[in-house]
Amino acid sequence: MKKFVILLLLLIPLIVIFTLTASAKIISAEVAIGIEHFELLHMGEPVTEATINLGEYKKKKLRYQLIPRYYPVVADVSGFKWVSDNPQVATVDEKGIVTFLDCGFAKITAISLDSSSVRASCSFFVEDDTIHSLSVFSYLTNDTLSAIDLSLYDVEQIRVDVSPYKALVGDVTYLSSDESVFTCSQIGVLTAKKEGNAALTVRALDLTGKQRELTLPVRVSGKAIVKKKKVYAYGDGTLDLTPYLSESTLEGGGTSIDLSSLSEGEARAYKVKAGEKEDVIEVLRLPFERMLGFADMDVLLANAWKEGVYLAEGRKMTLTPIDLVTALPVEGVEIRSANNEILSVANGEIKALRAGETTLTFSKTGYEPYVLSVQVATPISYFSLNLDPDNDAVGLGSERVFGTKSIYEGRITDGIRIYPENIYPATGIKLFSYETQSEYASVDDDGFLTFREDAVGKTVTVTVRSIFSTNAIARSYTFKHIVEGINVGFEYGANAFDAEKNEKPSFAPYYEAVSTMYEDRSYALVFQTNIYMPTREEVDSIEGEYHKICFIRDLYGNGYKLDGQFYQYEFESKLFEEGDDEQLKDHPEQKGVKIVDLFVNSYAPIGDNAKGNFDALMEKGGTPIRTYYKERTDFEIAFSRCVFQYAYIHVIGIGGTLSFDGCIFRNSAGVSFLIESLHQQETYFSVNNCIFSNSISMTGLISNGTLPLDAGEYGNVHYNALRWTGTNYIYNWKKAEEVRLDIIPRGVMKDDAIDAVLDAVNNKLNECARLSLEGSGNEDLCVHTKGNKDGKNKDKYINMGVLFMQYWYPLNPIVNETREKVTDGFKLDYDLKSASFMPFEVETTPLNALKRLGIKKYLDIDRPLYMLTNKGENGTFNTMPGETYKLNEETFAKLRGEVS
Repeated sequence: MKKFVILLLLLIPLIVIFTLTASAKIISAEVAIGIEHFELLHMGEPVTEATINLGEYKKKKLRYQLIPRYYPVVADVSGFKWVSDNPQVATVDEKGIVTFLDCGFAKITAISLDSSSVRASCSFFVEDDTIHSLSVFSYLTNDTLSAIDLSLYDVEQIRVDVSPYKALVGDVTYLSSDESVFTCSQIGVLTAKKEGNAALTVRALDLTGKQRELTLPVRVSGKAIVKKKKVYAYGDGTLDLTPYLSESTLEGGGTSIDLSSLSEGEARAYKVKAGEKEDVIEVLRLPFERMLGFADMDVLLANAWKEGVYLAEGRKMTLTPIDLVTALPVEGVEIRSANNEILSVANGEIKALRAGETTLTFSKTGYEPYVLSVQVATPISYFSLNLDPDNDAVGLGSERVFGTKSIYEGRITDGIRIYPENIYPATGIKLFSYETQSEYASVDDDGFLTFREDAVGKTVTVTVRSIFSTNAIARSYTFKHIVEGINVGFEYGANAFDAEKNEKPSFAPYYEAVSTMYEDRSYALVFQTNIYMPTREEVDSIEGEYHKICFIRDLYGNGYKLDGQFYQYEFESKLFEEGDDEQLKDHPEQKGVKIVDLFVNSYAPIGDNAKGNFDALMEKGGTPIRTYYKERTDFEIAFSRCVFQYAYIHVIGIGGTLSFDGCIFRNSAGVSFLIESLHQQETYFSVNNCIFSNSISMTGLISNGTLPLDAGEYGNVHYNALRWTGTNYIYNWKKAEEVRLDIIPRGVMKDDAIDAVLDAVNNKLNECARLSLEGSGNEDLCVHTKGNKDGKNKDKYINMGVLFMQYWYPLNPIVNETREKVTDGFKLDYDLKSASFMPFEVETTPLNALKRLGIKKYLDIDRPLYMLTNKGENGTFNTMPGETYKLNEETFAKLRGEVS
């Protein structure tokens, strides 16, 4: 029985690995856990936005501190970089203490020093009881005005912003220093009366009883060639426009028009000229001779009320009724509110009482009434969008990708939903408009963006405007990377797993992704949140052909913090359906798929220390990616900018073509990747500008043959290929005395009898490892530390690169040369400037007893081994013992191949 167990274990190359003991005495046997996401706390409570009273903070000398709470709680965290997007309003120091300086809006963001894509923000709305400033804006240009220039006959409306708006008591008042030059109504409409100079004073009272005022010079010079922009007329005769023109005529000559050419209710614009000057006058033919309106109606509807008639809650206004034809005031007009709880009317003064929508009716016997729809609301001072450009740098420094379709509530729809959030002050009324100038998309009134088929690869910008605000605020978002794909996971936020708070993620995005397996595979899956895999029982309960996500369509990771995050909970389970020919048999046209910016975690480290997480990873970490193509070995799965972490082995290739460009492999209990021959299958593996770290074992393992092959099947083994290009970085440095040559780590097989056998075999194998590194045969793979001042206590470290095993059949490596046919040998291509391929000497004398068991038929342990490592032709390594890296711009540049 013992002989059989030993034979069985030795015949599985997946588990014959260099590894470290799980003993607590070996400190290197740890899983280095990186920060995945965090939130900001204030006084122990999570916070994403807050309203601050500046006066109170200054008077009481309060301080506002933000403290990150991150997950996993045992993550190795170097710290955070703090930034403010509006330092005039609020600043933040390196400890997260926020200082408020002025009223307005500021977003404070903390960015992880270990991963620049991991960040959290808090928006601050800084208010006060005192008015800090008044500003005057032009409705035409939306520019701040320091002076006002008018021409004679001009009628223009201005907008006054009060900062902070909440400090305003009553209404802003307007005062002209000379009403013979210009007048200004109490809703900000200026009318130029004669040429000359005067001044406009704007006044506002605040909650403390103080009055704030702003004075602007007003200059009236020159004449407008149109005295009135819009003329109302009745009848079907000739209308003389002379009273409305200033030394000008209609285009083509004359000053009269034929009203009968207009139908009732029709408006028409006519060009007016005076020398080189041009303007337009609009004429509207009324259906009734006597119709009511109110003064400055057209100016208001074209400016402040362009998007609808809005009145701020708690404010009031006076509207003067007029006869639309004569434009003269009409006495005795009754103004009625349809809802006196929303709008009250007393002595012609209209006051907004509470938010809502109602109508005002102007009526008088003998006149056609006029009905004005009014919405009462609180002006919006700030809002953001559910899509934030600050969060576009995701994954390994790449920008966010969007599909042309999305899944919402389990259904695939054309487009993406855009909506305002963090609205301040909060309002339940729709106060936003949506627009895009792009020819590749359209957006409806509810913010649903629909892409055209030719939008792929184009850029689309959507602008959302506040219809009623104190500062005409607008926000835009630009979709820079559009692919033919389906967005999965919108509106789930981070969908984070937090053991400390006992928060479990939603599996809905996973089920949504699996459901699309039946859809057109030309559409990619584009993950917009973290994707969590359910338990094995739940996955097995899914009906249909696929239980998991397959490599049959492109995948893009755009998670909220870490992109496309997968977790499994059992060693035997896999995250993806194993890639095989069956999935491709009806699709000969499909040559491969792209996997971009995906974080692949096959186990969630939830222990309270790194050592404990290592032990759990050894037992529970699985193998997320495994290919088993026999016929379609040409089918390429191309990984780009992906992170593989927390697995036993990240990738096993047994047939197929896999490429990895700018990827990171870290935190594996076994090797990072395994290339294995099996029967007639071939594996083609490419690695370009990748980083390998925290593999408890070797970086990679390459072997020829596996169970149940024996010498009689030698001719059926097809050989593999590895392309090792660009500059790859191996951070897997281990102390020589800590390296062990183990069969499967103790406890994984969950069998006490096998564990006892493993202990005996491992002791012999570990003796091999010790003897192998005590000699000088492997010195080229080692680095000696300097030790202390006396040169003593030096440590010897080995760079644990890619191990080439020949235990079953000779690899016959063909290095940087042409291979005539696939059975000639293992094809290795690598750059001599950044890597070395050299023999690795293993002392096998302690295994003589195993040789006598007669297993040489299956396992020739005397054949030489080779090691591919990051040592360049100049004799130096591009990493050193103890060196680490962070997910920052320097690392991103390495992954892009921009670092020599």
